Amino acid sequence: MAACPTIQELEAYLDGELDAARSAVIERHLSACPLCIAEMARIRFASQLFADASAPRLSQISLHRLHANLETVIRQERDQS
Repeated sequence: MAACPTIQELEAYLDGELDAARSAVIERHLSACPLCIAEMARIRFASQLFADASAPRLSQISLHRLHANLETVIRQERDQS
């Protein structure tokens, strides 16, 4: 199996930011990798939490910090699995 995509690639895939060729590679990988399937579920869940939140709009710097903190937590959870 090919190496797992990075969290950033999975997020970009979910957001439709990748080109068709890279998206196809990730789709094939997701069809066979339980760890990445679980990671995508966590990313979707976090994304949905933000979409549903009625919090005030954050600055780009605050969003970046929040994203970095979430990424650290996700990586720690992945390492514990």
